[in-house]
Amino acid sequence: MKIVAPPRLPATEELLKLVVEKVQSGMMPATVDEKRRYLHWDKIRHLKTPDKFDSIEQYWHFLKFSRRGQQKLLPFTEEFSYILTDDIQKNIHEIDTQMRGSIEAENIGKDKKKYIIRSLMDEAISSSQLEGAATTRKVARDMLRHNKEPEDYSQRMIYNNYQAINFIDKYKHDDLTPELILELHKIVTDNTIDNPDDEGRFRRDDDINVVDNLTGNVLHSPPEHQSLPDRMKVLCDFANGNMLNSFVHPIIRAIIVHFALAYDHPFVDGNGRTARALFYWVALKNNYWLFQ
Repeated sequence: MKIVAPPRLPATEELLKLVVEKVQSGMMPATVDEKRRYLHWDKIRHLKTPDKFDSIEQYWHFLKFSRRGQQKLLPFTEEFSYILTDDIQKNIHEIDTQMRGSIEAENIGKDKKKYIIRSLMDEAISSSQLEGAATTRKVARDMLRHNKEPEDYSQRMIYNNYQAINFIDKYKHDDLTPELILELHKIVTDNTIDNPDDEGRFRRDDDINVVDNLTGNVLHSPPEHQSLPDRMKVLCDFANGNMLNSFVHPIIRAIIVHFALAYDHPFVDGNGRTARALFYWVALKNNYWLFQ
């Protein structure tokens, strides 16, 4: 992964002049491009400069400025925000109609338990493979189906993820708390991190960065460890939907929770596995049971 240098930021007066000039010439602010894509600078910088713009950087600043009025701010320390494009809202509608309770009796019925158990196994395997687990699905399913003791690191990751998914299913009706996040982390990292004392514990220093494994370049420096207890409380309140005068669709909320946990990077290891588990927590808590 390569960090793309941002374009030169124009002065406020220059930017306002650009926006007024383009709007007066008949250009309407846009969120997406002509192909309905929500593009970022790392993509736009390679495109041909659109007509009526002097440079691709000028076009980017006009596009970015036009998006500001559609941003929805999030209740975190940083000024994070999101925009719901038409395509995103279409996808959310499809999830709402396809993945909630009414489909249960029609398509699964009496085989629901068997169907879900198989799906949970496959999810535990797939999630672990994202983290580098190397084993066949046949061997992994046999281990989970017969509750065998894992024989190596890869099997342990899969076993842990399966236990975590079942933990989520058991407590999905409870509110998410920092204590439950710690318990979840302890489950997914059991016997898979260097120091067992780090299982189920927030990191105690700032000696951690997200780096590119190929180049060693630092991609992200997480917040200071002293702020983690407060940040986790805010994250849990958001995940539980405890926001005054604000509503975020549960699926969007689950995605944001996944992002926020990864951004905070509260653990020495196992942040990715814990973030994915929290996504499922929010989805199942809000009755999207077919995610199982």
